[in-house]
Amino acid sequence: MTDEMAPLKRRVTKRRVILLLLVVMLCCIMAGGLLYAWHCLTTSPLRRALPWGADDVRDHYVDMTPDYAYYMTAKVSESDFQGYCAKLGLTPHTPQRTYTDDLTWLSWEALTPIDWWNPSPGVADTYVLQEGRHWTFAKYGNGTLYLKAWSH
Repeated sequence: MTDEMAPLKRRVTKRRVILLLLVVMLCCIMAGGLLYAWHCLTTSPLRRALPWGADDVRDHYVDMTPDYAYYMTAKVSESDFQGYCAKLGLTPHTPQRTYTDDLTWLSWEALTPIDWWNPSPGVADTYVLQEGRHWTFAKYGNGTLYLKAWSH
């Protein structure tokens, strides 16, 4: 190779390196997008709505097609719990509150045994969203958010 061709070789090599870096970056972006899409498709919207600081998240889904039951616990602060309830549109249950469904559905019992499911049984301090035969409710105790959602 002559000395006149050396700058040309350096330019071609630089272009190849830049092109290779761009291809690698594009692959990383696509892989990240695929992982995010997979996360969205396989994670409950109720779990995705948790604050970033949520820790020790556990959930359990019972499929009774077309009905379901979903149980979740997470370690959060009390202010994060309040924000979570507001985000989901859950409002405090009161003895005077009326629902369009039978109040017996507002129960903290699990349909199947779950070793980590241990909310206090009463409905005091429970936040509720009820639409037809769909219930979502949450309570806070001992630094833990308890959430139950079900349809019958």
